[in-house]
Amino acid sequence: MDCRYGHHFNHISSTGDSRLGVKFADALSPIQPASPPHSSSYGRLPQPTADLEQVRRDVKEFGYGFVKDALSPPQLAGLQKRLKDQAEGEAKAGVAYFDGGPKKPNQRIWNLPNKGQEFLDLLEHPLVEEFMPETLGDGYHLSSYTANINRPGSNGMGMHTDQITINPAVPQFPLGLNLMWFLCDVNEENGGTRILPQSHNGLVAPDNLFDNAGTTFASGPAGTCLVFESRVWHATGPNIAQGGERPVILQFYVRHFVRPQENFTLSVTPEVEARMTAKMKQACGYRVTATLGGVEGFRPDGTIVKRPESPVVALNADGTRTSVGRSKL
Repeated sequence: MDCRYGHHFNHISSTGDSRLGVKFADALSPIQPASPPHSSSYGRLPQPTADLEQVRRDVKEFGYGFVKDALSPPQLAGLQKRLKDQAEGEAKAGVAYFDGGPKKPNQRIWNLPNKGQEFLDLLEHPLVEEFMPETLGDGYHLSSYTANINRPGSNGMGMHTDQITINPAVPQFPLGLNLMWFLCDVNEENGGTRILPQSHNGLVAPDNLFDNAGTTFASGPAGTCLVFESRVWHATGPNIAQGGERPVILQFYVRHFVRPQENFTLSVTPEVEARMTAKMKQACGYRVTATLGGVEGFRPDGTIVKRPESPVVALNADGTRTSVGRSKL
């Protein structure tokens, strides 16, 4: 287990200096990452741009880049309203999830495919096809599809990578790519994501997961899309604004062989599944890639699968159905 993963998710508890604990664990590990350079050492950092080739260069060099005006005004307005209504509805229904510190000011919305057509439509945004195939190859799918509403008083979170849960660690190449859609103007004050530039290159990791030293922050106008790969060290920034909130939507895609965080084939409702296009179903893990993802045995590559109406069950030797009880073995 990567020691930073264990520490971040409380699988490893320690007393005393957590930085010394991390470095001690590094000394025992075959992977010993170096401390990242300070963001002030760079001559330039990525800025929002409509030039997609520049965004590609930024992602390659820094691990992240910004697409300016990625959402049209109608798309932005529709997503803003749908997310606001969903957040208020979940809070009123008593099913909301809050975090961000002792007072839990942040609200997270999970499993967005179930939460509105606007979120389903975003799965077919041109930027998905623009970036995912060349980075993740064929058969990529969502690991998670969520929203994070960062509100004033948030403490932020510890530094992590979206690839930190892959064990054993594979730092040599990206297993995922994230699209973060800004639904408001995002800046340092209202909790822009903290990022360690170029921390995707080589064996680089922070010594202290709860120290933002050396980081920059994701900043851009509403409608911007932040593209960042899964090895970049980052964290939700503290929101020190006097009012308002910072809502963003996160589409985290992974390579076809990576187990997703959200099991969409179980969590997506039949009603939503019935109106999903093939691209939406691929995003949610319904597509067979190579020999993975079949139902009732092998299915050809590219098949969009569904729950079988009549699955093969336990049978007697004469072909009749048998009851299944506890084995005596």
